[in-house]
Amino acid sequence: MALSWNDGYYSDRYSWLSGSLAYTQAPHSLVLVGMDNLGHTAYQTLATPVQNKSLIYELRYTYAKETGSFSLTTSTPTCPHS
Repeated sequence: MALSWNDGYYSDRYSWLSGSLAYTQAPHSLVLVGMDNLGHTAYQTLATPVQNKSLIYELRYTYAKETGSFSLTTSTPTCPHS
């Protein structure tokens, strides 16, 4: 498990909380990752037109053996703070 409080995407404003949670039982692993801007940062640049308003989460499953591996990832950015 990991947590981070940071300034998001080049915003220079500490309002982002992100984290991940992983579970592994060989040969399977499951990872949940999420991040959200807990404030209402209106700061935008050419490099970050919408990311500073986004809620982003991802679910990742991996099957890995000596003979090869398979990975499936779903990622969903949303803009609930618009």
